[in-house]
Amino acid sequence: LTDGRGSALIKEIRENEASANLPVIILSTSSLERDVGECLQNGANCYLVKSPDPTVFAADITAKVKLLVKQEPTE
Repeated sequence: LTDGRGSALIKEIRENEASANLPVIILSTSSLERDVGECLQNGANCYLVKSPDPTVFAADITAKVKLLVKQEPTE
C-alpha cells in the first residue's frame, strides 16, 4: 500500500466477521522490527520482506502459503 495503512487494513479485516478468518500475508519492502511487529500484532498471519530476486520472492510466497494451508483444520 502506498498510503502506509497496511496495519489499519489488517485490523479492518480482522474486525469484519466475513473476513476475520482469512489468512493475511504481508508482503513489504520494510524489514523494520516496528513494522513487522505492528502487522503481526494486528492479526497478520505472516510477514514477508520482498526479495528483489523474482525466483526467491516466488519461493518465499510458495513456502508460506503451503504452511498456511497445512495449518488449516481438516473436516
